[in-house]
Amino acid sequence: MTLLLQGAGLQAVSVAAPPSATAWNPADTSADIALSNGDLTATINNSGNYGIARSLTSKTAGKYYFQITFDVDASGGGSPLIGLANASQNLGQFLGGSNNGVGYFPADGKVYLNFSVQASLSTYTAGDTVGCAVDFDTGQAWFSKNDVFDSGDPAGGTGEHYAFTPGTEFYAACGLLGFPGGDAGTAEFAAPSSPPSGFGVWS
Repeated sequence: MTLLLQGAGLQAVSVAAPPSATAWNPADTSADIALSNGDLTATINNSGNYGIARSLTSKTAGKYYFQITFDVDASGGGSPLIGLANASQNLGQFLGGSNNGVGYFPADGKVYLNFSVQASLSTYTAGDTVGCAVDFDTGQAWFSKNDVFDSGDPAGGTGEHYAFTPGTEFYAACGLLGFPGGDAGTAEFAAPSSPPSGFGVWS
């Protein structure tokens, strides 16, 4: 609530607060992953397993964009993966290893769903930033590397890298490989660089 001066009087005007960005959910993250930096940085231990972190919030409608910066590559390109996961996704699984989540894999640049290739994009490694643009109204998702989409046009709604049923509920997700441990990635939900036109922050 705020007050605006109009003429000689004051009029109470309700103003909606801007949406606050989300973070990884400590209660919805693999036990092998440690969160830090305001729950934005995910680091996996030497578990020998994959682990997944899901965001605090899920989406079913609208257009959103978020990014993950590849901080540490201890596994030689095994993680982190950026992607989407539903509420049924096993948190101890490869992101993209079931029908419950899709992931963009750094070592080969492929987008996986249930180990089936959805798209072939650029590989990435430590120092790179990858992004995920999702249109829940049309059921389309695109992945970027360092602000560049290899193919497709999220703003134009063409050439998606992953197609799903419109209105499906997904969380933002990060997948990490715990061998030998130490792989880490930091999410940017509040102010991702160069979001596609028409896409908002994942709040």
